[in-house]
Amino acid sequence: LLLRDKLREITATLDHYVLLPTEHPRIRVEEASQEVTATFEERRWIFPRGDCRLLPVANTTAELLARFIGENLLSALSPHTARIICMQIEVDECDGQIGVWRQSR
Repeated sequence: LLLRDKLREITATLDHYVLLPTEHPRIRVEEASQEVTATFEERRWIFPRGDCRLLPVANTTAELLARFIGENLLSALSPHTARIICMQIEVDECDGQIGVWRQSR
């Protein structure tokens, strides 16, 4: 139950939000009190602040999202991680497109 509940908490913070990478080498993400601006070359997008999640990743690919979720889940379970031998997280991007992150001891 603990694992399920922690995973549900993490995914709920991402679901139905615009996910923006803050470590992308060419996308600049700027946060203001009411809005977030993402800039790539000559293009610019402005989103309401409440609709966005700024993630410390280089890109929002399924693979990097799986890693982000997995690492956050391990952190949330930190008092119990000694008992975890292997963890695998899969993020389904669309039909047949899955990003996988796996960590073993």
